[in-house]
Amino acid sequence: MQTISVPLNNRSYPIWIDYGLLTTLPEILKTLNHGQIWVIFSQNNIINQYGSTFVKALQKSGYKIEIIILSDGEKSKSLSSMQGLISKLL
Repeated sequence: MQTISVPLNNRSYPIWIDYGLLTTLPEILKTLNHGQIWVIFSQNNIINQYGSTFVKALQKSGYKIEIIILSDGEKSKSLSSMQGLISKLL
């Protein structure tokens, strides 16, 4: 697996690149899973293509999953869209 670190001080995060990551991610994240709800933000075409494999692998490993579908295109990059997302999270 290749890891790219994004250095943002206290907001740093890794980007993982690997073949088959959709099914191995539950193992990679297991130390972070403490029974909380994991929220997946995605667009319809992406979740339709990859979501079933990804979500099933997470759920099989005991992850609680919620999926929030984002609008396609530029309209999803607006303040009103963000308000809708926050509302769904609450």
